[in-house]
Amino acid sequence: MHFSRRSLLALGASVFLGACSGSDREDQPTATTEYDPIPRPPLSGAVEYTGTANPFTLGVAAGDPDPHRVVIWTRLAPVPGAPRGGLDGRSYLLTWEVALDEEFSEVTFSGATVAEAGAAHSVHVDVAELEPAVSFWYRFRCGPHLSPVGRMATLPLHTLAGSYTLADTSCPIDGEQAAVLYRDIAGSPIDLLVFHGDYVDIGTDDNDLERIRARYTSARTSNELQAAHASCAWAVGGLAPDGVSDAAARAWWEHMPVRLPPPEQGEPFPTYRHCSVGSLLDLAVLQPRVDRSGRSLLGREQERWLLRGPGRTNAVWHAVSFRGDASIGERAEKLLASGSIDNIVMLGATPADERAPVWRQHIVTPERWATTSRFADPSTGAITVSDEVIERIARSGNAS
Repeated sequence: MHFSRRSLLALGASVFLGACSGSDREDQPTATTEYDPIPRPPLSGAVEYTGTANPFTLGVAAGDPDPHRVVIWTRLAPVPGAPRGGLDGRSYLLTWEVALDEEFSEVTFSGATVAEAGAAHSVHVDVAELEPAVSFWYRFRCGPHLSPVGRMATLPLHTLAGSYTLADTSCPIDGEQAAVLYRDIAGSPIDLLVFHGDYVDIGTDDNDLERIRARYTSARTSNELQAAHASCAWAVGGLAPDGVSDAAARAWWEHMPVRLPPPEQGEPFPTYRHCSVGSLLDLAVLQPRVDRSGRSLLGREQERWLLRGPGRTNAVWHAVSFRGDASIGERAEKLLASGSIDNIVMLGATPADERAPVWRQHIVTPERWATTSRFADPSTGAITVSDEVIERIARSGNAS
């Protein structure tokens, strides 16, 4: 297998089309499925990190995979509990490597980037020109320090995969439950994890950026969460509810491995998107919004996007990730069914689901979708596997 040595470094992005004004509008700007990477930060303005403290205390992560690209993430914070993570207002140089083996004896891609002070020294590298359906390992270097190693896999391209292991979960509020959950995820074979929830619960009126950053930083110091992130690529659910403060949107972006440009102050921040696992599975990640009456809805533009994008693929299975009221999932399922789409699987997280210490493992084949639930018991640190396996048999109408 031949790999190009070219490296492409850029902050991942999805183009925002259109704009809306007024909170009573149902229309929302849309994030396209085409890539328009943001130019990388200039290396000339950054300095080498010479500190003795390890700057990689928040770990690494990978997300938003497709057949040729994966976003890799880290954030520098040598002193997590200190303002700016213990760093000053300067931006710092990093290098990154992607290899075919965990020992990095076969490095296929490498490059340089900058952890900008204005982005809380977070880094989003959109690694491109990767081979489809291949596992890779990645890491960062900052000064003399190496980050932990993470694993990621690109998605199949066009082909009908024989089997694919998907997982989904939300973040339980109880920290001990989350630790048990993430530890089990890290030790399980997973191709892609769909994460519906958030590490922190931010109110819509909270616009204190430093305070929100501190809460994300605290969550990210969890060894179990770091291990779960390092074990596989994640598809992080849309920021919810749509309408959170500018500070909350900014801090969310700074701590998530997403192929999205940073949010602009005072502007809508659409995070809904989708990916395809060859012709086996299409995954749509929704972003509900809340209207003036407190109702959760998708909005006309997101509904149109769902029908003309995810709703038009020839995948056997169509999965939908959502967060919020059950009515959101019901509406999405109804829309897809109206387009003669079969084999719809809802992976939503209602408020009750977000508090449940459970993750689900899905073994997906062209013929069936089998789901097993795994529950965390914080009192014993053990995982209880449900005796019931939910099995769905594929209708042949979507097979290609």
